[in-house]
Amino acid sequence: MTPNAFSAILWLTAAVAAALALYAWRMRRTPSAAALALMLGCLTVWLFGYGAELGVHTQSKMTFWTNVQYPGIALLPAALLIFTVQFAGRSAHISKLGTALLIAPAGVTLASVWTNDLHRLYYASTSVTRYAGMPQQHLDPGPMYWLYLLYAFTCTFLSVIVLARAHASLPERYSAQARLLMAAMVAPSALAVLRAVGWRPYGELDITTLGFSVTTACVAVLVMKHGFLDVAPIARDAVMAALDHALVVLDDKLGVIEANPSAERLLGLAPSRARARTTADTPQSATAEDILRQWPDLLALCRSEAGGHAEITVERDGVARHLDVTVSTIRDSGGSAVGKIVLGRDITEARASLDALRSHERVLEATASASQALLLSDARDSGIDEALQAVGRAMEVHRAYIFENHVDPATGAVLTSQRYEWAAPGTEAYIDDPLLQNVAYVPDFARWFEALSSGKPILGDVRDFPPAEREFLGSQGIVSLLVVPIMVDRKLWGFMGLDDCRVSRSWTDADVSSLTVLAGAMGSAVLRHRAVAQLTASESRFRRYFDLPVTGIAICSEDRRIQIANARFGEIVGRDPADLVGTDWTELAATPEDAAQASLLHLRSSSGLQLAESRLRRPDGVCVDVEVAAETIEDATGSIEYMVAVQDITRRKQAEEEYRRITATLNRRVEERTQDLENANKELETFATSVSNDLRAPLRWIEGFTRALTEECGDALDAEGCRYIERIREAAAQMAGRLDALMRLTTASRAELTRVSVNISELAAEIAGELRSAEPGRTVDVRIEPNLRASVSPALFRMALKNLFENAWKFTSQHPAATIEFGMRKGAQTPSGEDVPADAYYIRDNGVGFDPAYAHKLFGAFQRLHSSSEFEGVGMGLAVAQRIIHRHGGEIWAEGAPGSGATFFFTVPDEE
Repeated sequence: MTPNAFSAILWLTAAVAAALALYAWRMRRTPSAAALALMLGCLTVWLFGYGAELGVHTQSKMTFWTNVQYPGIALLPAALLIFTVQFAGRSAHISKLGTALLIAPAGVTLASVWTNDLHRLYYASTSVTRYAGMPQQHLDPGPMYWLYLLYAFTCTFLSVIVLARAHASLPERYSAQARLLMAAMVAPSALAVLRAVGWRPYGELDITTLGFSVTTACVAVLVMKHGFLDVAPIARDAVMAALDHALVVLDDKLGVIEANPSAERLLGLAPSRARARTTADTPQSATAEDILRQWPDLLALCRSEAGGHAEITVERDGVARHLDVTVSTIRDSGGSAVGKIVLGRDITEARASLDALRSHERVLEATASASQALLLSDARDSGIDEALQAVGRAMEVHRAYIFENHVDPATGAVLTSQRYEWAAPGTEAYIDDPLLQNVAYVPDFARWFEALSSGKPILGDVRDFPPAEREFLGSQGIVSLLVVPIMVDRKLWGFMGLDDCRVSRSWTDADVSSLTVLAGAMGSAVLRHRAVAQLTASESRFRRYFDLPVTGIAICSEDRRIQIANARFGEIVGRDPADLVGTDWTELAATPEDAAQASLLHLRSSSGLQLAESRLRRPDGVCVDVEVAAETIEDATGSIEYMVAVQDITRRKQAEEEYRRITATLNRRVEERTQDLENANKELETFATSVSNDLRAPLRWIEGFTRALTEECGDALDAEGCRYIERIREAAAQMAGRLDALMRLTTASRAELTRVSVNISELAAEIAGELRSAEPGRTVDVRIEPNLRASVSPALFRMALKNLFENAWKFTSQHPAATIEFGMRKGAQTPSGEDVPADAYYIRDNGVGFDPAYAHKLFGAFQRLHSSSEFEGVGMGLAVAQRIIHRHGGEIWAEGAPGSGATFFFTVPDEE
């Protein structure tokens, strides 16, 4: 074969492959069609590029066309494997990651070819040779070439395996397609193997590409003859495979031509080629006639020319299935019978549903009768007996019964006892059996209590129950039972049960539903009888409450006329209760204003309970003050009544009037005393100011004259006289200090109190700084808790805090390591053990302390616990601090001991 003829074959094959690829891409109705288009596209690129390579004569052009064809060469193995996997219906086995890993070697191969001049790993060398006078490209394979060849053969081998396995399991149509596809793959693969082992009949020409002519031809046959890309056969096979009915096509000899999976499963009929793998229990030589002999009616229909209808029973896996089979005749264009169509419809569930429906209708009728008996019967016992009899006969059981739960008063355990029973004729009754009274759930029937409490039934064959239950129930001859709970107020009241004493019975959902409905009606009957009893008791209680001799009560119609009144109401209005019936109760009002108030109260009572005070007039003319409460009562029919309650408050009104008179007198006296107190306080303040101002002038005179006496006559005085003059000056200074302290106390009492939020930690730090500045020679460790705030009057509170700090500063003057601490303590208590209503601030020092026995004198004016020779001062600082703290609504107290320092606590409540 000449290179030109070789090129012509390749180009013709490439053209056919391209046409098939385009057709497959346009007809993408199955997943494998798109993969087939990709595979044919790769084949087209390879064949076209190789044909072009054979038509050039230089190495550079040959290399160019080699690079052109290699995308098809590299991708073809992966495209082939993807196509076969999708054709076999196993595309779910290849994920997106798997597809990427499958295509990755193709990309590596393509990159190696296109960059071969840089590394020479794919082709070690290239050259041009001649065969039959025509130039050909000679390529020496490199390591990457052999890796690609391994990859290509692996993909092809896996594709053949996938198709071979699919051929064994696919229907006949797809098996033929699988055989053609295997032939399409084997042809080029065989030529590739022969070329690899050295068989090269045309020189360097790649004979593998000739095998693709076979591949293209096989694909063309698949598309044109076998309808590979046509959706109709696929749809027909999918419908037949998914059809629940058994569908069989027989020829005129009763041979099986076609059978869907349902026919193979139910009837054991399958096409001859698939019978051996479809039904293992059917001999391979069996025909449709051999199999259909077990159903004579069906076989007769298949033999007859007309066909017809039959119903058969099929045993499969130990379960009986009922089929409704229709046999139709297939005729050719001339009207001759050429075969039969057998269509079998599974009616097992339909027949079971019909039987269950009939039984359920019967049970529903009995349930309705039983429910009607429960509702219409005045006596609960007779209604329950009728209900049990009706349901027992309808469900064809031997016993129907009801158990009621109760609690053992001694142990608190839940017990159950049989209360009602119906027994079929010839069946022993156990209503009087003491073994069925006071039966404990725990331990033998704990399972029952748990299931019934959660609303679940107990049912089944007694032989399958636990041993303790089986022994107890078997002693009563019970073979099978159904028990459902009776719930009252969402609690387990008891249970209703049915017994079959002869056969093991399969209880259906309809049985459970029917008995559950009846149990619900039973619970409703119990609630109804309980409600009647409660209503009777409630009416009795209401009558007793209504007749209580405390409050007058009357029930009025919508037009305010009294329908009934109790004795107390009659006493209040001075009339007999029987005479009040029919009276408009507003006519009892003392005045027209009171009548209008009563009428308005009635009209407004629809909005809820209404209260008012009014006056009623007795027949003797005496008026009675009453407190009236009225409320609307509306029944289920919409009728409205009013309940009116009256309370005689005549004495209370008289007491209130006396109270108002006394209160007015007291208020007047309090105002007089308050005015007297304010006048006294003003006089005291005036006196204090006057005394302070009047006494300062003599003190200044004493100070001036003693100073002049010392300066002018000092030489004439002896030492004793000078000492007397000095004592006079000291006494005058002390008197001036006391007057200043007295004025500070007056200022603390009279100054305006305007409270704001103050950072008292910063205030304490300022005062400590002032004390250090006044005595720079002292070393005192002052510790102040930061960010303490209080709502205080800044100027007044600073005066109090300064007095407390000055007190601590003074009484630590003799300590070598003086310490003053300011902070806050939560949950403080006074020395008497009483809790204070607010957190307490404190100033603690390690000074000389004080005797707790004299703590009550600390805050008195001019009170001192130490002599003036030990510590200076007039004894007024703590009194001023106390007066300011009290004006802020707080408390102040002190704790201490001699030699152990002192702690002053004070509270400052919030302004509100």
